[in-house]
Amino acid sequence: MYDLLDPESERGRVYRSLVSHPGAPAGALAARTGLSESTVRQLLKELAAEDMVMTVGQEPGA
Repeated sequence: MYDLLDPESERGRVYRSLVSHPGAPAGALAARTGLSESTVRQLLKELAAEDMVMTVGQEPGA
């Protein structure tokens, strides 16, 4: 969980990007973080499982 606070960690990059762009789809987060979309989707699933983010909208993995 603490790696959310580390701006260099993948989870930290995705989380900060999502906070800056709420509701952004996984593809947009991938473009902003420089990670693959599949990596972003996996990280979002992990973050959702820890109740750090929630899924909204219609796009799978949003």
